[in-house]
Amino acid sequence: MKKFGMRAGMRLDVLGVAAALAVGIFAAEALADAGPAPKQTELKKEAEMERGDGPSWEERVRSGEATGGVIRKINREAGRATIRHGEIRSLEMPPMTMVFGFSDPKALDGLKEGDEVAFELEPGQGLKILRIGKIEAAGGK
Repeated sequence: MKKFGMRAGMRLDVLGVAAALAVGIFAAEALADAGPAPKQTELKKEAEMERGDGPSWEERVRSGEATGGVIRKINREAGRATIRHGEIRSLEMPPMTMVFGFSDPKALDGLKEGDEVAFELEPGQGLKILRIGKIEAAGGK
């Protein structure tokens, strides 16, 4: 009668598979804890803004989700605006005046020099503005 057993090489293969499964399970749990994918978060923000039930621009600036500033100059042809802005927390950038591009130049429609605004940068696009809105004067609409 012949005995069946594992050779040394087979044992290592089984251990390697077990280790890979453990790493895979750990990675899946970490992703699940990370929350929604960035694209889903952006889509949710867009939907809230369209419905008007999300936080106001003022609230977004206070929470650090958006950056406040004042439009100094608009170049509609180039789709750019010069903005004196507050701290951009996501980039650890101090307040200063600089030129920003826009993901959609139509976002400049309705804005003029001197407007107090709040804006959000497009993730992964450096200094490109994804959304911008006027901050209403105190007591005004």
